[in-house]
Amino acid sequence: MAALVRKHRLRPLCYGDPMRGGKAFVSCLVTALAMSWLSACQWYFTTTTDAPVLDAPAADAPVDPIGCSDGTREGFASIDAFPAIAGCEGGWSKAGMRTGPQCGLQSGNTGTQPTGIGCAAADLCSAGWHVCNTRSELSTAFGAGSCDGATQQANAFFATTLGGMPGSSWTCNDAPMSTDDLYGCGTIGSTPPSSNECLPLTRTSGNACRDIGSLWSCPAGQNTTEQTTVTKMGGLGGVLCCKL
Repeated sequence: MAALVRKHRLRPLCYGDPMRGGKAFVSCLVTALAMSWLSACQWYFTTTTDAPVLDAPAADAPVDPIGCSDGTREGFASIDAFPAIAGCEGGWSKAGMRTGPQCGLQSGNTGTQPTGIGCAAADLCSAGWHVCNTRSELSTAFGAGSCDGATQQANAFFATTLGGMPGSSWTCNDAPMSTDDLYGCGTIGSTPPSSNECLPLTRTSGNACRDIGSLWSCPAGQNTTEQTTVTKMGGLGGVLCCKL
């Protein structure tokens, strides 16, 4: 005699006829809802409070205290006295003082590109620093010091991005049209009249960079565009870098 196979039908978690007053159905339904709510709560708290943060961003790397991309300062040499400004020596072949970095900050007199071939003036400043561009940031960076403390080395000039309006003298800012002459600090360059409207800077390049030596090159006959046309060979002098 063939064995009888009893088929079992799967029942839902809660069954019965609620319309007939099935208390068991109602009780089961309440229990199911409570279990669902507890499960949701457990998921929320384990994923938002107990779970480790795996992708937390790393803390920002500290800004280089030296300020020069090659790791050596030649102007405002004391980091303790001048933590926010540095004179960085070197050259660049990409014209102008306001051109952004072009060679990955590899220039500088002790860098991998000491002559500055393929580099801009900005490549002399390390990451987190820039070629100084306002009188107010310069005054703040100098603190109790002044431009006179930049260097004692003869024939050294450190430039900024501040220039004058064409035809003006000793009035400087970084406006796009202020391209006349280079203004900075050092032991070479012409000095201001008694009323210096470019303080705290005390040295300037003169027309076509004639007052700051042969390492600096500005096209002859373009006496009002030094800010956008200057290049410099490696050697004494360079740029003033300010901490961002």
